[in-house]
Amino acid sequence: MLINKSIANMFNGVSQQAAPLRQSSQCEIQDNAVAAVATGLRKRPPTVHLAKLQTTTVGSAFSHLINRDTHERYEVLLTNGNLAVYDLLTGAARPVYYPDGASYLSATDPASAFCLVTVADYTFVVNKTIPVRMSVNRAPSNPANVGYVVVAASPAQHSFAIYVNGTAANASLGESGGNLGNLSGTLTANLARNLGSAYSVLRISENVIKIVRNDGNPVNLSTSDTYGNQALLPISNGTARFSNLPVTFDTGYTIRIFGEEGNTKDSYYVEYKDGGWVEAVKPGTAGTFDASTLPHKLVRRYDGAFLLTRVDWDSRKTGDEDSNPAPSFVGRTINDVFFFRNRLGFLSDENILMSRAGEFFSFFGATARAVLDSDPIDIPAAHTKVSILNYAVPFNKVLLLFSDQTQFQLTAGDILAPKTVRVDVVTEFESNIRCRPAAIGQELFFPVERGNSTGLREYFVDANNSGNDAVEITAHVPTYLPSGIFKLAASSNEDTLIAVSSSTPNILYLYKFYWNQSEKMQSAWGRILFPDSDRVLEASFIGTNCYLVIQRIDGIYLESMDFQPYLKAPGLDFEVHLDRRVLIQGEYNSALGLTTWTLPYQDTGRFTAVLGWQYGFSAGAGLNLTQTSANTLQTTGNYAAYPVYVGRNYTMQYRFSEQYLTDRNNAPMLTANLKLRRFILNYSLSGYFRVEVTPLARQTYVYKFTGANLGTAALQLGRPPITSGSFKFPVQTSNIGVAIDIINDTFLPSTFQSAEWEAEVAILSKRS
Repeated sequence: MLINKSIANMFNGVSQQAAPLRQSSQCEIQDNAVAAVATGLRKRPPTVHLAKLQTTTVGSAFSHLINRDTHERYEVLLTNGNLAVYDLLTGAARPVYYPDGASYLSATDPASAFCLVTVADYTFVVNKTIPVRMSVNRAPSNPANVGYVVVAASPAQHSFAIYVNGTAANASLGESGGNLGNLSGTLTANLARNLGSAYSVLRISENVIKIVRNDGNPVNLSTSDTYGNQALLPISNGTARFSNLPVTFDTGYTIRIFGEEGNTKDSYYVEYKDGGWVEAVKPGTAGTFDASTLPHKLVRRYDGAFLLTRVDWDSRKTGDEDSNPAPSFVGRTINDVFFFRNRLGFLSDENILMSRAGEFFSFFGATARAVLDSDPIDIPAAHTKVSILNYAVPFNKVLLLFSDQTQFQLTAGDILAPKTVRVDVVTEFESNIRCRPAAIGQELFFPVERGNSTGLREYFVDANNSGNDAVEITAHVPTYLPSGIFKLAASSNEDTLIAVSSSTPNILYLYKFYWNQSEKMQSAWGRILFPDSDRVLEASFIGTNCYLVIQRIDGIYLESMDFQPYLKAPGLDFEVHLDRRVLIQGEYNSALGLTTWTLPYQDTGRFTAVLGWQYGFSAGAGLNLTQTSANTLQTTGNYAAYPVYVGRNYTMQYRFSEQYLTDRNNAPMLTANLKLRRFILNYSLSGYFRVEVTPLARQTYVYKFTGANLGTAALQLGRPPITSGSFKFPVQTSNIGVAIDIINDTFLPSTFQSAEWEAEVAILSKRS
């Protein structure tokens, strides 16, 4: 019996399931190809050479992209003890200065030691290996050899006494009483007489007596009176009420206001300053951070250079260690930095810390007397497991927090405040601590290590169940992603995710997806391959453009790959698929009849030159090149008049899954003998591809498509035709074990929408 079956689309990527269980739209191999719902399967975009960043190689590096605006974009490369900044638009290195030194950049493994976040004009650099310390500087202490007595009342018929280091001065008032000035004057005179020259006693205001011990030793001061000990107040060591403080006092002196007895958190400190009393920090308290151990800031100067400096973090200005404690990151390392709802935040150990609202450098409370809504937030992620927090990701109006086994959600009401914030467990999945999760729209992706391979989960909010879940998107490719995933790059414009692994640093793992309302129409995995000697250090998206930092044997390079569909090389009607592509002009040697091009980099491989738009009817034609040195290429003829596109060829490969006859329920009929007769490929805007058919234990048969069909308008002398249509090729073998590959190793595009096949089938038994 002769049958025909359609493969409706080819955009669902690789599956590692058994062939009978796969969808017809899934494949065995998808290398250097991009599958999209709208455009179908196409050869992946080329990389465009932007610049050589440095001539030396590195063992470990951390890279970060700064996207300030369309005119200012930079790539930051962090290595042990050094930070370099490159202009993303030109590739030029920008000067970087270190006014405070570069010791904060020291790390044996920079790739795992650093994290960066850009907030407006500031990029915060965090070294995750350095514990935060407090500075040795402390708030000024009150002089120990000075004491003060406030004469608060002068009632009639009462006695008063001041004791200074065992020496007393007395005064009494008769029935007529007196005033504060008379009483304080009498006590001052008596003290001065009784204490002698070893002390200086003076009135600094009408009712304030100051006693100074001239040899610098401490003054031990006490008072008593017959007015319930309320008339004389020795305030050097504090006072019970703020109302006890005099209107005039010595500038810079700090006095403690006691709280409830036994509750030190109710006490606070005030300092006489600028003619009045203001809340202050306890004398002698360590209230300043050691800025060399906290995140530094990277800022662009007016002249285009960058400064890496310490941050002027706000010190503790009120209270003491009990009433206004140091943030919990002191003595610990900082694992991540983030920005959320107008607060700068850190993750340290199991705690989430956020600055005061709108004051990014302040992590102490504004007052020790109350907790304000704008005060810093310092809250643990409470759980029965030890949950060291590694990453914080703002997502869907909340802040998601990732430990190695648990995901938390930080929420608050309309106002994010210490009293309203809370941290809840939302899911419990293992996650990779080396890789920051990546968000695309309403989805967030994070990797899960599984021995020698990695799984990837898609976290989302389930609107129907009012809950959260993280579905594995690698269930059908359980060993496709290797271990060591350290970077996820996401493009919301193209619904594209790229994963980079330290195990296979020359390979990018490409994930494409598409949602049609609540139904996922596409979940496709494939690979982007570079030469074995290449090592991808960074991949980051801006819009549809993926910027790559690639280390090669001769240095580190910056390249871009634009995933925009239907993209064309400037001046041509198709994209030129050559990696490390440059547009350069050659030099013609008339004596030898050769044109030579000098590349801005060194490389080996198969290179091709493609004529630019200035070449008229020959524009888009390819030239085979001979490599004469590591960076020079030649061809016969004169092609030096205008620039040409030059780059390294790369190969697209797509291998169909084994095909099976299915019943009305779309279940494979494994008892049916199937002999494939031929395939039909529906292609569009394609210039070249070939199909290689390799039956089980037999030789490979090759069928080429060049687009050169006589009588078509696209066929023009001297330039490659780009056409659409269908391509038929024979198979003539069993469906079991046959490998059917689509190959494109030229600079020309190829795109495929669907396929179908014809087969002879013998059904050995009927399914009930």
